[in-house]
Amino acid sequence: MTSPLNRQEIGVAQLNPDGTPAVVHLHRRIFIGPMPEKLVSQTEAHAHKHYHRGIFLGRSQADEVDSDGQSTSVSQIIKDHAFHHFMSEGGREEDWDEHEERGRSEELLRRWRESEWGAMWHRRHQRRHGELRELVPSRWVGGSFEVGHLLGVNVLDEPAMVYVPFQEEEPLLDVLRASSSSRTEKANAFANTKDTFVTAPSQTSHFSASPETARDATPSPAASNTGLPQSQRAFMKTPSTLSLRSPELEASVSQATTNTKSKDKGKKQVHYVEGVEGLPTLGPVSPTEVLGRTSQTVEATSNRMFVRICTTKAEDLNPHFDESMHRTTRGLQYQDWAEFVVAWRKDLIEIYEDYTSPLQEWTIGHKHLAYIIPLKSPRTRLSLYSFVDMTFCITCRAVRTYFNSKKTKWTINSDLEGTSVYVFKTKSRSRAYDWTWQLWRYLGGKIPKSIDIRNPRLGIKVAFELPCLELIDSDTAVKMLSRRNIIALCMKSLKPVPGWDSFVEHERQKGRALQLAWRSETHVDWVWNDRNADGEQREWSALCGLAFKNSPQAPVLELRVAQHYPNCLYLKNGTLLVQPPAIEGYVERIRSNTQTKQSAYLVSHNGNLFTLSPQQAQPPSPPGSALMSGSMEEYKQTIMNVEIKRGIYQIMHAHGVCDLRNVVAVRRAFQVTGDKPYLRTKRSFELLLNTGRVVRFEVHSRRVANEWVERLRSLVVYWKQRHRVNAKDEIDLAQARHPRVTPQIRVCDEPEVPPEKPDLSVPYPALDTLFNWCVIDGCRPIIKEGKLYMRKGLRGQYQLAQLFLVDGHLISFRIAPHNSLHGVMKKVNLIDAYVFSGYLAALTLPKGQYRPNAPIVARRYEDGLEADDRDEDMLFVICYRKHAAAITPRPTITPVPDSTTNHDQGGSHRIPPLSEKHKHLVCKTRSKLERDGWCSALNYEIEKLTRKQKEREEKLRQTGNLRKLD
Repeated sequence: MTSPLNRQEIGVAQLNPDGTPAVVHLHRRIFIGPMPEKLVSQTEAHAHKHYHRGIFLGRSQADEVDSDGQSTSVSQIIKDHAFHHFMSEGGREEDWDEHEERGRSEELLRRWRESEWGAMWHRRHQRRHGELRELVPSRWVGGSFEVGHLLGVNVLDEPAMVYVPFQEEEPLLDVLRASSSSRTEKANAFANTKDTFVTAPSQTSHFSASPETARDATPSPAASNTGLPQSQRAFMKTPSTLSLRSPELEASVSQATTNTKSKDKGKKQVHYVEGVEGLPTLGPVSPTEVLGRTSQTVEATSNRMFVRICTTKAEDLNPHFDESMHRTTRGLQYQDWAEFVVAWRKDLIEIYEDYTSPLQEWTIGHKHLAYIIPLKSPRTRLSLYSFVDMTFCITCRAVRTYFNSKKTKWTINSDLEGTSVYVFKTKSRSRAYDWTWQLWRYLGGKIPKSIDIRNPRLGIKVAFELPCLELIDSDTAVKMLSRRNIIALCMKSLKPVPGWDSFVEHERQKGRALQLAWRSETHVDWVWNDRNADGEQREWSALCGLAFKNSPQAPVLELRVAQHYPNCLYLKNGTLLVQPPAIEGYVERIRSNTQTKQSAYLVSHNGNLFTLSPQQAQPPSPPGSALMSGSMEEYKQTIMNVEIKRGIYQIMHAHGVCDLRNVVAVRRAFQVTGDKPYLRTKRSFELLLNTGRVVRFEVHSRRVANEWVERLRSLVVYWKQRHRVNAKDEIDLAQARHPRVTPQIRVCDEPEVPPEKPDLSVPYPALDTLFNWCVIDGCRPIIKEGKLYMRKGLRGQYQLAQLFLVDGHLISFRIAPHNSLHGVMKKVNLIDAYVFSGYLAALTLPKGQYRPNAPIVARRYEDGLEADDRDEDMLFVICYRKHAAAITPRPTITPVPDSTTNHDQGGSHRIPPLSEKHKHLVCKTRSKLERDGWCSALNYEIEKLTRKQKEREEKLRQTGNLRKLD
């Protein structure tokens, strides 16, 4: 029979009919070498102590069939594994019977007893009961194993683990008929067409908003159930909300073929009937009445924000003030970034700051009112400043406020010349969407009758017609405009399109789903936050991008494939290269100068080799150590969660890292070192780096050394190719905005053809890699990693560093040419952090460091990446407050008590005042696309932090009183 280690390719190398892996979103991991006996003893003692809570497969067969009711669970688990083992070897479900089940179960038990770890547990059982005596107990036990491998089957390698959400979900309103346009040619399944399909209204279908047909959609794993606090519900019910009426609705979504030659020829449209008769008039307040409310009926909302204020004497400023307009506007007087409390009350946006005197706020009773923005002024304009950072801008006439001590009230002077420009940056990206949506609706923004939803992979478009909101009750409107219902409607309406079914099936086989995303040029922003802190639906979560429809670079709504970070690639000769499993294990590093040994733990993550102290190693649970008595699905999910947390724990405690791209060769040691030269050389291996340095490790045996060499070589080959492919895709994506830095040479002498106009609608592979779904889903320990130049503070020298974004922390390792391993440099907790980039980041630098008129220099890097972006386009700044790193407890299926575990949340409960200074971390990337990828990942991670700590965010918003309204 095949041993577990020889079966590592099963499930990963299995191919679909098109040659791609059947299940590609798997993160395999192999522990190499034996494990310390002390750790195994602790695991065994804990499992025996908590015998009633689970099943311990390390016992003998007699103990497994105990009268404690555990034999039934063990038998059922073995049967489940026997069935999965039968299916993994190509068996058919109809051939499964009792005889096959009994034979497979006995075979699995026999293989377990004969395996290395099964025999080890049996010997320990005999020694514990006095049946076997060992004169000298071994310090190391067991051998190599694959994480998740149990009874001959890897539980993480089963098709049930592939999650494809709501691909077959029926929409709230059914699409009756689907017909394509009058095209005569059939589209290929993966052709890059640019057709737009239209369906006209024809007939109706009735439905009632019953729990069966209009039930709430279950949030996806990526969705968060936190967000806006209880005190800010008033903000969710401003005149721009969807407060609608009528508990019933008659609607239709119909399709018909149009043969006319109008400009709408070939469009597919999802249409809701607006004429509904016989609807009851009682119920919630109608939108007409809501839109007619006065400002006094709208309660207040407030948030802490980073605000940058500019003033100019000009009064004819462009209403669409954005980053590009900011670069060319003259005569602006700037103020530095500062954190304020921004409150929206009545018809004003009030901006508060701390008083210079600590007792002044206590005496007056509220914070200092620094600025006021009149929303009803005709000169007040809202615009999108930067889609990458989700910073929005408000321009208005200059207003000055001062406190009249005699009348004990604030006086507002609006008879001033000039224009004030306010740039707002929130910590949470969803809060920025909420503010811009509410302000846009309050300032007169109109929801269009329809919205176009594109699918870039097939180049088709659906015109989604929004229903008449005045004839729909609020609950029905929420369900209609929800992310899940819009996706279901699009999939249903596109089903008749040639090639659509094959496209969906192709993605389904890879375990992928379709999601909505707003895209502006080469930046993708996923729609994934559906609910607020109270679990209530954010009605505009899928439509909030409409607030920027008048922006010069207005985003478009797309139905994209939510692709995880790829773990396979094709070489130039067409060979499929699958990502090898990650590895980890105990080693001893041999210093090149002193020949002394240092115990260490090596672990690989994303093409990087981390070194840890053995005390902080957190190795995986050995095979057979523990198995929860619940269902196998719960056990598999537990293993996946533990592996993610275990990886986070290891990276947070790592003291060195080596990029596998810097490894020139992995080889067995061939030089004599110290005592017993022959034996030590045979069980040692070396890493030859591109700097000429050699890092040598010694392991337990020669067999273990051979396994380290073979697996490290596979990882080095794959990750070097992975980065080359990523660089090539990024060059192709950059070509969508401007010509290539190095023109491609033609093979034959052909006449020069002028370059084609950039087409941003093409489905570039680099977009799927830069903005992958792993960043949102959190299915990998490392959210984002890469090499860039950074410096601590606004002054000083830039240092080349390797950054890792892990669980709300930014960990940097300094790259020094004289060091074999990059040492850890800094850990930044992103709890109170703000991220901004581009021109705003350049203005943050001290005077003289930013040269806007400097010539653009083209650059080419060792992995083939080419870029010629401006300096400010490669710059981003992180403003943060100092918090200790939040170290989570040691994650394991069978936790071992550890007195050194840090349960402190890194000072996250401390509420800093507004006037507390922020620290700065200035980072420079190699290209604008890399910067966008970093900004996107950082903003997503900060968003998750604010939603995890909703109580703290609530305290932040409630800290400090506002002035009393007149």
